[in-house]
Amino acid sequence: MNRSGALYLARSSLRFFARHPAQLALSFVGIVLGVGIVTAVLITNASSQRAFALSSEALYGRTSHQLLGADGVDGRDYAALRRALPDLRMAPVIEGEVAIGGELFSLLGLDPFAEAGFERTANGAGLALDSSKGVADDPSGRGAAGDGDASDAAADSTGAAGAAEPLVELLLANDALAISGVTRDRLDLPLDVPLTVEAGGRRHALRLVGTFSSANPAASEGMLLADIALAQDILGLGGAMTRVDLILDGDTDIARVTDALPPTLRLAEAASRERTMRAMTRGFQINLTAMSLLALVVGAFLIHNTMTFAVLQRRELFANLRITGVTARALLGSVLLEAVVIGTAGALAGLALGWALAHALIRLTTRTINDLYFVLHVQEVSFGPWLAVGGLALGIGASVLAAAVSALDAAGTSPGTASRRSIAESRARAALPRFALAGLAAMLIGAGIAFAPLQSLVAGFAALMLLILGYGLALPQLVAWIARAISAPAARLGTAFALAAGGIERNISRTGLAIAALAIAVSATFGVEVMITSFRTSVDDWLGTTLRSDLYVSAPSTVSTGSATVLDPRVLALARETPGIADVSTARAVDVATSVGQIDLLVLDPHAASIEGFEFLATGSTRGAGEHAGAPADTADGPAGAWTMLLADDALLISEPLATKHGLAPGDTIGVFTAAAGERPFTVAAVVRDYGSSHGRLTMSRAAWSRWWNDDRISSLGLLVTDGAEPAEVLARLRSRLASVGQPLSTRSNDAIHDDSLEVFDRTFEVTRVLRWLTVGVAFVGIFSALLALHLERAREFAVLRATGATRGQIATTVAVQTLLMGLLAGLLSLPLGWGMSEILIRIINVRSFGWSMQSHLPPDAALSAVGLACLSAVLAGVWPAWRLARADVAGQLRDE
Repeated sequence: MNRSGALYLARSSLRFFARHPAQLALSFVGIVLGVGIVTAVLITNASSQRAFALSSEALYGRTSHQLLGADGVDGRDYAALRRALPDLRMAPVIEGEVAIGGELFSLLGLDPFAEAGFERTANGAGLALDSSKGVADDPSGRGAAGDGDASDAAADSTGAAGAAEPLVELLLANDALAISGVTRDRLDLPLDVPLTVEAGGRRHALRLVGTFSSANPAASEGMLLADIALAQDILGLGGAMTRVDLILDGDTDIARVTDALPPTLRLAEAASRERTMRAMTRGFQINLTAMSLLALVVGAFLIHNTMTFAVLQRRELFANLRITGVTARALLGSVLLEAVVIGTAGALAGLALGWALAHALIRLTTRTINDLYFVLHVQEVSFGPWLAVGGLALGIGASVLAAAVSALDAAGTSPGTASRRSIAESRARAALPRFALAGLAAMLIGAGIAFAPLQSLVAGFAALMLLILGYGLALPQLVAWIARAISAPAARLGTAFALAAGGIERNISRTGLAIAALAIAVSATFGVEVMITSFRTSVDDWLGTTLRSDLYVSAPSTVSTGSATVLDPRVLALARETPGIADVSTARAVDVATSVGQIDLLVLDPHAASIEGFEFLATGSTRGAGEHAGAPADTADGPAGAWTMLLADDALLISEPLATKHGLAPGDTIGVFTAAAGERPFTVAAVVRDYGSSHGRLTMSRAAWSRWWNDDRISSLGLLVTDGAEPAEVLARLRSRLASVGQPLSTRSNDAIHDDSLEVFDRTFEVTRVLRWLTVGVAFVGIFSALLALHLERAREFAVLRATGATRGQIATTVAVQTLLMGLLAGLLSLPLGWGMSEILIRIINVRSFGWSMQSHLPPDAALSAVGLACLSAVLAGVWPAWRLARADVAGQLRDE
């Protein structure tokens, strides 16, 4: 076709959409919502990943390797290494979390004499001080690592003191903190004014005396700097350090350090921690992305529906164009070009919407990451060029794919059938069985992928998408069968019901697609609700099993992740002496290095009921390489045998996620890096259910911990109340006695911890719930579009009814009944798909994402809510089309077409 013909087709498309702005708007809105939701999730994930990379940059600078101990690095070991390797660049670091006014900050304790070359802040270790007012002139200085030898070794390093002069000036005072400039500007915090810093339940009166920056200002968001000795005091670490950072050049340096290390220290790449942290959140972020893509799928149904209607309305025009010489290929290109233009405009607007939505989602996802994984400060929205290109590609691609069937229909238009809607409907009806068979095949393939022995999370989501796609393809044929089956019963209910049921079956190309789009959206709501309820019920049951003590004592934690704060030794003695306390268990929560990565470890000295707090999933022969000479000769299988092994041997209970992700079973061994002997094998005594950590948890006896760590500190107490005693009264007496310790303590009942844990659980699913309702919003727009298209297309049919005596009320009633019936069908048909989605989410995706299993639990009102939501959406979407048809000009409608 020549250029003039192409311009004519373009002008024809413009005139059509100018006369039908509602259709253009609905297509536009559909792609805007779909692209907006996907883009918002992509921006949120990219922003959190960017924030983590920037914080790692600020924390590590040019660090290549780290020295780590089983429970920190002793200052004496660091001093010895400085003397043995004086030419290597190494710097001790304290890292932890503190709170100021309810906001979390990452505290970094540094030795200013050792920081030269690490470039954690702008200009190396230098600070851009806003003010030095109030910084005490303390000629005695401070011990850089809590140890004089360590300070001397650091000060002797070539050029370090000169490079660190501004930092030394700041850290001369014993109450001085520096805050990142971007954080101080955001919070408008004054300098040199006393403020309260909370860490581990203890409060410290400190001052902000300056600010610092990094090469990228966002990298230092939420960070505080302190002298290393002050940081040790704030975090209660004594003379220990979190780690020692090194800058090593090649294998020679690595070999020198390795040879000089005592067995209580190990050398690790600095990047390994970042890789571990990223892996922890991978499943969570993939889940969000998959949920957002569902909204785009529903939006694609909307675009297909609108483009199909646009083609149907121009059947006669396309036929006339074919007569005048326009080729089928030209018509095909014209319709696809319309989809590209609409998709491009919608995708651009969707990118803007995604940017706005991302600001809300970032707050929710950051809170979830902080609750479940680690503290992350995300203030900057990261929106790179690749995200824009991806959003545009999704929007345009979805539009073109959704319009492809309509474009092929336009290209196949012939003059003889153009004016007969029944021909198009017959053609669509004839295609339904083929679509249904294709859908059935897609569902079978999806089921095969879902239950294949794969560990791929992407494969799990591919199976879920195939299930949704296949069910959507089969639904129109199923709707046609149902509508045909209910036509006779509906006729007995009255004319409106007969017309409503018959209209669904006669216009199945329109109604089937509308019902499918709404059913898919509602099924997502139903399926996710079943999954969340199943998960919550499982966690609720697990908490009921795990919390076997009546009362619990711990130091308030600044954050919900990481190692817990230790208790004053007097707390245990006072608790045991409190009247009404029958027995006490102690626990210590730490983070240990193992052969399978950094893992949370619970050190347990149990009481009589502690064994009841574990649900054993796998036990067996528990004698292996980890047994020591004092182990009993025979241990029985089963929970009792595993428990005996735990208390008597170098053995561990491992959580289900750890066993699932690393293929571990009872009898296997895990290498644990100990303080006394470096890495030592521990036998897996049993696998237990645990929903407290998605990356895994170990449980070790206090006897084994003391043997290899020589540490008697505890983090929490579990108290059993004497039979007949009132827990509330015992709790009051306990609090009164513990007040004399002077350490802030959290003393709570079993029920209070249970409720607080479920509250955290509910918070973590707020993002999922937001995405779910956004998807329903897309579906609402879709069914509104479908109903509007359907009823406008039937305008002449309704005009004939009006001309033969039907009243406006009867027309409105017919339309309302039909929309309600469509909503009812969508709701009922959403239930099987929703249940299938929930089963894949529970048994496949959750296991592969997080490693834990759970039983399915159907909420009592979930099915009724899903059907009600579908009916309400359909009725609301049909209000305006019904009103418009009831008040339309009959004569004008009869003259149309």
